[in-house]
Amino acid sequence: MTFPDLPGCISWGREVPQAIEAAQAALTLHLSGMRQDKLPLPPATPVSLCQEQEQVKDDEAIYIIYEA
Repeated sequence: MTFPDLPGCISWGREVPQAIEAAQAALTLHLSGMRQDKLPLPPATPVSLCQEQEQVKDDEAIYIIYEA
């Protein structure tokens, strides 16, 4: 999985559940590192804009992981 707004933040998994779990871990680690380095967090690109820019291929999926 990739995070277009966070270059270098990538993960993978053999099955979807493992890929999602790895993505959550990668995202947490990446954002934690940015926070420690006092780097600003980029604004989130709307999903519709990612699709319009063809950043999402036909065989890919977009997962939005949100915990309240």
